[in-house]
Amino acid sequence: MTETKTKGLSADVLKMIAIIAMTLDHAAPVLASAESPLGIAIHFFGRFTAPIMCYFIAEGYHYTHDVKKYALRLFIFAAISQVPYQLLFGLGNLLAFPPQISMIFTLFCGLIALIAWDRIENTALRLLAVIALCAVTWWSDWQIFGVLFILAFGVFYGDKKKQMTAFALFAAAKIIYNVSSDLITGHNPIVELSKLGLFCVIPLLLLYNGTRKKSAWRKWFFYIYYPAHLLLFAVINLLVIGYKGQ
Repeated sequence: MTETKTKGLSADVLKMIAIIAMTLDHAAPVLASAESPLGIAIHFFGRFTAPIMCYFIAEGYHYTHDVKKYALRLFIFAAISQVPYQLLFGLGNLLAFPPQISMIFTLFCGLIALIAWDRIENTALRLLAVIALCAVTWWSDWQIFGVLFILAFGVFYGDKKKQMTAFALFAAAKIIYNVSSDLITGHNPIVELSKLGLFCVIPLLLLYNGTRKKSAWRKWFFYIYYPAHLLLFAVINLLVIGYKGQ
C-alpha cells in the first residue's frame, strides 16, 4: 500500500540508512580498531541497521498478503547468505564451530515469533514458542534481541509510543548483557559504547511516515545486496588483510 504522506521519512530512506550503516559497520575492521574512537563511531552508526531491519519485518508482517511466502523468502535468503557470512565472520572457515549465522536468519525467527504470538491463544505455549525461537538464534547475529526487537515493533504495531518504549527496554537489556559479558570474559567494555546508537534510531523511526513505494527492484535490492556485500568483504579480508576477520 502506498500512502500520500510526504512529511517525515519514507521506507526507502530508512532502508537506505540501514544499508549504508551496515556496509560501514562491516568495513570497520579494515578502517579502525574496534576500541578506537573512530571504530566506536563507525559501529555506533552501524547499530542503526538492526532496529530498522526489525522494524520493517514487523511492518512487512502487517502489510503482506501472504505471510507464508514472506517467511519462505526470508528463509531462502538466510540460506543463500550463510556461506558468505560464515566466510566473513567465521575467519574463512565454513565448518567453524560455533557457527556464525546471519542476521537474516534472526529476522526469519523474529517473523515466526510474531506469527506465533498472534496465532497461539494459550499464553504459556505462546511464551514457550517465543523462548524457543530466541534460543534458536543463539549463534546468530543479534542473538535473542533481534527477535525481541521484532516483537516490540510487531506486538505494539500502530502505537509508536509503546513500540519505542518496548524497543528501548530491550536495547538497554542488550547493552547490560554485553557489558556484563565483557567484564566476565575480560574484554574491554568500552566497545559497547557503540550500542548507544540503538537509542538514536528511535527518532528516525518516529519520523517514519508510512510511505511505501512498490517496485520489483526495491523489493529485492536488500536481499541481493546483503549476501553480495558479505562476499565482497570476505574476499577483501582474504586477499588484502589476510583474513583478519570481523
